[in-house]
Amino acid sequence: DVVFAAELQRRRLCGPREGRLVLASGLGVGVAMCWAVAQRPPNLEMGSLYDAYGVRLSIPLRLGRVSAQTLCSACSESAFRASSDVDFSRTRQMTGETLPDCQDSNPGLRVEINFVSESEECQLLSDVDRILERYSSSSQSGGLHVEVVDAAAKSTKTEDIILSRCTGRPEGGVEPAPWGYGSHLDTSKLPDSIREAAERIQNLEGYKLGHLRDVSINKRTQGFFFTSPHVDPLADGPHVFVLGLQSATVLTFSPQEVPLRQGEEAEHHSFSDHDLDVLVKKRSLVGFTKEARYFWKHGIRGGMEVDLPGEGSCRLDFWGSLANVVKRNPTRTSIVFAFADA
Repeated sequence: DVVFAAELQRRRLCGPREGRLVLASGLGVGVAMCWAVAQRPPNLEMGSLYDAYGVRLSIPLRLGRVSAQTLCSACSESAFRASSDVDFSRTRQMTGETLPDCQDSNPGLRVEINFVSESEECQLLSDVDRILERYSSSSQSGGLHVEVVDAAAKSTKTEDIILSRCTGRPEGGVEPAPWGYGSHLDTSKLPDSIREAAERIQNLEGYKLGHLRDVSINKRTQGFFFTSPHVDPLADGPHVFVLGLQSATVLTFSPQEVPLRQGEEAEHHSFSDHDLDVLVKKRSLVGFTKEARYFWKHGIRGGMEVDLPGEGSCRLDFWGSLANVVKRNPTRTSIVFAFADA
């Protein structure tokens, strides 16, 4: 999946002559990926913080005026195992170097490789397609399109795209999936394969997770995996996991307080110089909690399109730098699981 791309570097993708950038435009670019909900400060009555946000109150109530985001981060327990060699090796800084091998360098990212088998992936995808056919809440056409531009910022083609999504979270007046959301999520209404994946996450060695609060499904086609950098709604819960199926990609984490680049600048140089790129191979799981959950935005860049000998046109991610390039398959499905504190 990872190409150490002397050939692609020769083509100078950083200022490409033959490489092309994939940009999103049109309606719904910011909302098709993840709906925002109001991040209101919680009512600190007994039990309300856990019901509303899935976090245990383990600090004094005399906090003064704080945001719900800060409060949730402070209250939520450390529920993840210690960082491993895999976590460090799958995470690159914008220098292209992997994350330094020390616990303090990791803001709360974990990677579980080969989390499901090929046969389990097939069953998950079958169940996902069935669910999306009935409950897809953001399938769009005509309102969102991809523009491919060359090094001179000249448009070479435009493609209409369809993004499919479903969730138990109430969104945009569309009927939510039957399993529901938050403290009322009913795991018995999940397809068996998705429920079993959630249970496997809960039983991972070294993790301490509470009940499931959110399951969301996203499907991207045509090699267009762009996701606007965002922080998931606080009500999802403090511990988030993304299971990637069908294609590898690079999930980018950006510090929330840093101004982010957009458009061509983001595609050339990432959203910021402080980003962390996590390689997500297909069938792998990425978890994020604490700082990474609440104070880092996560997203996926639009990518690059190149013509490779014998393969024709394909779309790529860069991983930390253009010395490491990840080839995308045409379609990617992700299932997002969010858990409460135990």
